[in-house]
Amino acid sequence: MAAQFLAKLTVMVTDRNVEGLLAQIGRSDDAELLAANAWDIVPLLCACLTQPVAEQHPALLYACDALLEKVAGCGSAKELLIMLLEQADAFSDECKYRALLKALRVTLLRLPLHKASFLDIVFPPLYAHIETLPLPEGINELEDEEFELLQSDPTHASLHEALTNLTDLIEAVALKLNETTGNVAPSRKVVAKVILRMLSYPIASLDLETDSPMTELALRLVNLMTTVTANLFVVDSWLMEGEEDDTSASLVLGVCCLFYIVFTKDICTESLPAVLTPVYVLYMQEVAVQQAMVDKSSLVVLKALGLFTALLHRLPDASVEYVLDSQRYKELPQRLINIMVYNRMKTVRQRALTAMKIYVSKLTVDGRYYFFLRMVNEIKHSGAAGLFVGLIKDEIATQLACEHPVYQFVTYQTLEKLFSPLFKLPQGAETDFLEESDKIMATLNLLRFLLLRDKPKVNSTGIWDMLPKIEGTYIRQLREGLKMSKAHYELELRNKKEASRKGAAPKTANLEVTVGSRILPELNSDQEIHVLNTALTAFQMMECVLGHITEVLCAAEREETTARIPARQ
Repeated sequence: MAAQFLAKLTVMVTDRNVEGLLAQIGRSDDAELLAANAWDIVPLLCACLTQPVAEQHPALLYACDALLEKVAGCGSAKELLIMLLEQADAFSDECKYRALLKALRVTLLRLPLHKASFLDIVFPPLYAHIETLPLPEGINELEDEEFELLQSDPTHASLHEALTNLTDLIEAVALKLNETTGNVAPSRKVVAKVILRMLSYPIASLDLETDSPMTELALRLVNLMTTVTANLFVVDSWLMEGEEDDTSASLVLGVCCLFYIVFTKDICTESLPAVLTPVYVLYMQEVAVQQAMVDKSSLVVLKALGLFTALLHRLPDASVEYVLDSQRYKELPQRLINIMVYNRMKTVRQRALTAMKIYVSKLTVDGRYYFFLRMVNEIKHSGAAGLFVGLIKDEIATQLACEHPVYQFVTYQTLEKLFSPLFKLPQGAETDFLEESDKIMATLNLLRFLLLRDKPKVNSTGIWDMLPKIEGTYIRQLREGLKMSKAHYELELRNKKEASRKGAAPKTANLEVTVGSRILPELNSDQEIHVLNTALTAFQMMECVLGHITEVLCAAEREETTARIPARQ
């Protein structure tokens, strides 16, 4: 009887007898026959669940899909689970994946889900298929409104469909767990980790800032996390348990993406313990944030910056202590600087700059001093150094305007330590002034501000006591070096222009342009001329500020001379 039934069903599939297959679905008296032949029926039906069948014989695909779902509800659920997972070992296309997910859903819901072992063997192969799906080409090169173009990208659509199908299964399992008695904590943890891995890839590498179906799906996954995890912060403890799979990059990035959505979209915040202070929450998320900051995907980095900034906004200003010898206080700013300087996306670089400024504002005032002290001694990139010199100038201006300023920013002993690395040229007069231009300009502006703001008679910062040393080394070397650099670049520019007019290669040294000690690709003639003109403009700006400083010093000297004349009379 069973063999005859199987032969009859095989003929129906081979002959594409859709009516016969649909009639079979409607019959209720052959459940035992379906269960008895399940080992043969499942692969028979799965062979028809392909994209070519969907395109050429959609009715056959529908019938086989519906019949497979009926088979999943007959016989031993444990055996059917094994049969379906055998087919899941090699997903050939989305049609098969989608059909197997529906069949697995029927089978799983028939099993006692308080046993986490069932979920442990089901979800890994299902997520493994998601991992094989590619991201849209060039996604890390898009900016702002350009992300809306992804809605018409077929790769993006395939990702969304596959994720939606798996999310449907996870949602059904999560709801069943809520109705299950007994110890379901291990099963909930399995489901939560699958969600984290989906958030890690591909969702963390996709745009979630624009309103789109993918953003809605991400919000849905976060809501599912609250269904299986009463306290979302429990996922941070998994990162600290030291289990091999918990410390993987995928889980860490998933945690970052989870809390990025929670804090930037302001959802599911009721699932966070109110007893935890904002500073402690920031500390808990540092592992995930710092790991995501070094990811190769700019969109992952963007989410790390978004989470970091959102957590900083929850802190009162001047509330975070800075520990000078702490490694984590050293690594975080350095990673922000690397993003500001080297990331290919302008939006990401700007967000990193904003995050750095907010971070500084959240440090206590004395903490800012020690933070700046570390930065001016460790940062080698001129642009980043110039940023911190500007922040130091702003902080000194704020403290000088206070009735009771913090002594680190207004006393000779402390400011001398802060200024010593600033008023020093790396190679003296032979320094590459073009590469160091940002830092030099910021330092000269700081010096001019202090000379104007802190008069010689007051001298609360001690800048006039430091001036002889600054003039004797820094300013003298700067003038000498600028003179040599201008002469060199003017000669190079003349040679380049002359060679360009004659159409011949110039007999000059090869010109290299570096960013943060990284040499950029070789330039053509027009680009070289532009770089040389830019360099000469930068040198002129330095000379202009030096001229203003000289004027301030001369004016101070005249005032001092004038003040002495009545005393002599």
